[in-house]
Amino acid sequence: MSILKKIGPGLLVAAAGIGAGDMIISIQTGLEFRWVYPLVVIIACILKYSITEGIARHQLASGMSLIERWNTVIPQWARILFMFFFIVWSYMVGAALISTTGLAASTLFQGISKEWWSAISSLLALLLVWPGKYSLIENITTGLILLMFGILIPAAFYYLFFSTSQPIQSNDYSPLTLTMSVLGGVGGSVTMLSYSYWASEKNWSAEDGIAKCRTDLRLSYFITAVFILSLMTIAYKMDKNGNLKSGTDLIFGLAAAFKKLYGAAGDVLLKLCFWGVAFSSLLAVWSGVPYLFEDFFQGLKKKPTLSKPSNSSLPYRIFLLFLTLVPLSTAILQSAVKSVINYTLISSFFVLGISITLLIINGKEKWMGKHTNSTITKVILGLSFILFGILLGWQVLVKG
Repeated sequence: MSILKKIGPGLLVAAAGIGAGDMIISIQTGLEFRWVYPLVVIIACILKYSITEGIARHQLASGMSLIERWNTVIPQWARILFMFFFIVWSYMVGAALISTTGLAASTLFQGISKEWWSAISSLLALLLVWPGKYSLIENITTGLILLMFGILIPAAFYYLFFSTSQPIQSNDYSPLTLTMSVLGGVGGSVTMLSYSYWASEKNWSAEDGIAKCRTDLRLSYFITAVFILSLMTIAYKMDKNGNLKSGTDLIFGLAAAFKKLYGAAGDVLLKLCFWGVAFSSLLAVWSGVPYLFEDFFQGLKKKPTLSKPSNSSLPYRIFLLFLTLVPLSTAILQSAVKSVINYTLISSFFVLGISITLLIINGKEKWMGKHTNSTITKVILGLSFILFGILLGWQVLVKG
């Protein structure tokens, strides 16, 4: 347990980056397995580790969040445009998270419909985040991730080394679509910006805080990669019986695979794991994203305050209510798989913008001192800019 005490908000980043949507995509890529998919998972985790580390390093070295920096160097019209995209992204990701969490709960407790569970899950997250107790959110997230690993890793090990099931390939989605979905979804997008606000709750100083953030984030993205690859492995080796077209079908199919290892309890254990993953992601986003709105909002005021964003402020709570209530209609009407794939477009826009921002801002010694970008960081951020530019272009010009 001493190791757990050293873990910071990286677990919240992991939770936000491996939600139920990523679970569904992981199963789908396992069913239609190609060796490029594990490579893309690893690349996505490396890229997003570098981005999140850069965001945290900027705040610890300069004393300003990345959004506060944007408020000083970006024209107001551009910030208003960015705010518009942020609100649209929040709506889309909120709908996807609510939908997949409702789906997860409905597979575990089948007496209530997915639509009702979607609403209940969103309201439960609101009640937990509203008091503004970061330690509560961190503890719940830690427990859910431990639950996830305790159930998932033994199953992945069994299917990797002992299963005699014969893998097959289907053609429900093109390899390019799944590759782009993995790249855009795994490891989070806008939620990477939330890490520095969570880190401020730990009161880390610049010198030792940067080292702590790096260790914390390495663990976070290691957890992310292991989770995605484990699910991919199980789906690849499990028996492909029945119709596996919808999110519910995929989860029930995986539950059957867990029965093979855990016996009659396997079905419940898998569905419990699915719900834990879904709800921890919902909780992390509900906790972290309103910080960003508050920071944006302060920057648009004629006389912005200098106080750091607070999880008990009025702008924070207004946006928390927005996340909880406004996306509900879309979440109820749209399928979970479609919701997940749809928000990768706007997510890639944000990652593209953050990558170029970190290349420029974190390269300035007057702001960063000795903590400017290293050569390897510049290369990785440049690669991130290129790959997410391709992802954005593909979705606009080809898919869209």
